[in-house]
Amino acid sequence: MDYGLNEIQIHFRDLAKNYAETNVKPVFDELDKARAYSRDLVNGAAKAGLYGAFVPENFGGKTHSPMCVALVVEELAKVCGGTAMSFLANLQGAIPILMGGSDSQKSNFIPKLNSGEAIFSLAVYEKEINDLSLVKTNFEADGDGFVLNGVKTLVIGEADFYTVLATNSEGEKSFFVIAKDVDGVSFSENIHMLGLNTATTREMTLNNVKVSADSKLGGKDGKTMSEIILMASRLFMSSICVGVAEDAHHLAIGFIQTRNQFGNPVSEKQAVQFMLADNMSKIESSRAMIYATARAIQNGKKGVTDSAMTKLLAGEACMLTTTDAVQLFGGYGYMRDYPVEKHFRDAKTAQILYGTTQTLKDFIGKVESRKEI
Repeated sequence: MDYGLNEIQIHFRDLAKNYAETNVKPVFDELDKARAYSRDLVNGAAKAGLYGAFVPENFGGKTHSPMCVALVVEELAKVCGGTAMSFLANLQGAIPILMGGSDSQKSNFIPKLNSGEAIFSLAVYEKEINDLSLVKTNFEADGDGFVLNGVKTLVIGEADFYTVLATNSEGEKSFFVIAKDVDGVSFSENIHMLGLNTATTREMTLNNVKVSADSKLGGKDGKTMSEIILMASRLFMSSICVGVAEDAHHLAIGFIQTRNQFGNPVSEKQAVQFMLADNMSKIESSRAMIYATARAIQNGKKGVTDSAMTKLLAGEACMLTTTDAVQLFGGYGYMRDYPVEKHFRDAKTAQILYGTTQTLKDFIGKVESRKEI
């Protein structure tokens, strides 16, 4: 389908496609098997210019465009969902800085993201807490700085700086930029996930972590910033879903065109063709919603509900398509030597992160049921 991409959007799409094919494809399988995070790939993405899709020109980038970011993430995910997640995790860690940091904080950190000098990650989630307004990680004033205590989970990647959401005794929510090697910061071993294994996931413990006053981000309050982060995470996770789904779909087509059953090509069976029709229709519908939502956000629309609907549709499309791809590969589909098995694992993980199907339906349903018609 023709989505009317402009010159800069085509530039970033093609740039990401070339980087994924040239740099990610030769190594992603071994990284997935080893559940290994690759700083080289994350830094390489910066050197290739991919973070320019997110970083404004005044900080060394090309354009601050949700649409360009969506295109980059989708192309990376076609080769490796985990690598796309590593790229996204870096952006997630920088969103609070770009949106809520002072001029000095932005000037200090954002160029480092763009150049690959530093990697960022987001530390907001906690065990048994789905609502970010209920976080328990605590910060309190201490002299001319702050002290933080708490445990964060689902911290993705191996960053140099972490943007940590915390609350104080008065209920104020704020973000802090904390270096990985500050006293009192420690990390668990890598949590073994079902999929997206090249984006390692750990717990982060803050034990009486003392930080300076300029580590605290001002600007928007923590609650508003959390909503923006969740909106962006759902939108760009949808792009991962579409990228994973489309590659699984194409792999399945290539396989069934060479596979015979009872003397006839599998690709000629109507039941199989119906599967392909359903899957491609859902992939394109999801892509259309991603691009529409990205453009709406670019134009200043609050996209909280739109991003939730997009994630719901894309997550289900990805899960259906990868499940069908495994089935169409027959006995080969669930073997580690065939890439649809990895796509299937990545699909389920992507469907769960940043809102399960049920969570998204609950949120969207409440919004719809309270509309004034």
